[in-house]
Parts: sequence; C-alpha cells; structure tokens
Amino acid sequence: MEDDIIITDIVLAINVKTDTSNHIHNDRASHGFAYIFSSKEYIFNNGKTISVDLGDIIYLPKHSSYVVNNITPGDCYAINFQLSSGLHYEPFKIRVTRQEEIVSLFKSTINHYSSREPGAKEACISKLYSLIYQIKRDYYTSYTTSHQRKLIKPALDHIEKHYRTSAILVSDLARMCGISEVYLRKIFRKEFGKTPVEYINALRLSFAKDLLRYGNYSVKEACFLSGFNDESYFSRAFRRRYGKPPVSFVKN
Repeated sequence: MEDDIIITDIVLAINVKTDTSNHIHNDRASHGFAYIFSSKEYIFNNGKTISVDLGDIIYLPKHSSYVVNNITPGDCYAINFQLSSGLHYEPFKIRVTRQEEIVSLFKSTINHYSSREPGAKEACISKLYSLIYQIKRDYYTSYTTSHQRKLIKPALDHIEKHYRTSAILVSDLARMCGISEVYLRKIFRKEFGKTPVEYINALRLSFAKDLLRYGNYSVKEACFLSGFNDESYFSRAFRRRYGKPPVSFVKN
C-alpha cells in the first residue's frame, strides 16, 4: 500500500451480524476493510486462505471472489469504499497496535454513514484516511526490527531532505548508515518492498503528480522540480506507476 491512496466514495459502513454459516462473495463491487470480532477463514478463488481472529483487520480488494468460513459466530465492522482507478492490492490481514483507536474509527465511520447528515460522507472519508494511516504505519513497521529501522534512519533523513534537489547515490546512503550497500538494499526491501532507488523514485513521482494536479506546472517543470533530470525517463516511470502519462494530470 505504498501508493498514494485516493478515496473517491464510501459505499457502505456497517456492523455486520454473522453466524457460523458460510458466505460466498463473487467479484466484489468495492474495496473493503473489516475489523473482526470472531474467528473466520477467507478462502479466495486463487487458492489463498487468510485466517483471522478477534482484533484482526482484513483488506478485501475490489473484484475479489472468496468464501467466508465463519468458524465462530461474531460481528465485524465493515467499511466498503471506492479508490481512484489503477490501484490494486492483494488481500491481507493485520493486527494494528492501537486497538481502541481503531475500533473507535470504525464505529465513528459507521455512525456518520448511518446519520445521513450533510457532510456525513466527507466525515466518513476523513475517518477512513485516519484508519489507513494507522494500517500503513503498522503494516510497514512490522517487517523490520527496530534496530534495522534505526540503522537506516540517516539514509531516510537524507533522502527526505534532498530527493528533489540533488542526485542520491546508494553508496553514499550506505556510508551514512555505516553498513554495506547490500545490507542497505536488504533492509529497504524488507521495510518498503523496494530498493533505495525505487523508494527515491516513488517519492519523486508522488511529488511530481501533486505538482501537476494542484499546481500550474508543465510536465517538464514537474520533472525537474521533483528531482528527475531526464524528461523521457520521467514520463516512462510515471506511466508505469500511475497507468497514465503525466500530461493527463496537468491542471487545466
């Protein structure tokens, strides 16, 4: 879930009452998060099975098909939503660290959705963004030890300060951290699912997209202001990441 997530609609927020019978879902019409209060198995049509228990959150992608095996009876809080086109993730489960805060976010979203008051949908989207923030934070920090995260902090600080203004060499990042390039790449892959160069380019592309969408910048200007020095390479990388050429994001 490293991409910028853009929520376009809240489809449903509800407390789902469940028993021990199985439920079949074919080609989900929306994305969804569910906070689980019982034991269940989600068996997907590709053969993947995810077992969840009390306190787990499961993400269910749009268009996924699966059977829910309710091992023990119990409710779940569910929020179904739409994302901007082009975003696709595999189903996953996670147990976040701040359980009370997470339950509060689910309950608040459900209450706003059922109220139908003016601004209720916007309130739901706001709560969902807060939920995604918590999930992202715990999702990525669960992959590395605190020692490894501390090791690469000098590299992350340097990248944050300089990714838009200067070339960044992996060898320099490794030297700042006092580790080898091989080990630096290993930690980055474990933490972020990408190499240091891919991580830097993802930051640059995200910044460029914001410049194009919210500013008055041309593709060439966004390219160089975000840290790229080759417009052709920038355009190809942008299309690979977002599924559209950068010109399609230019503010009219």
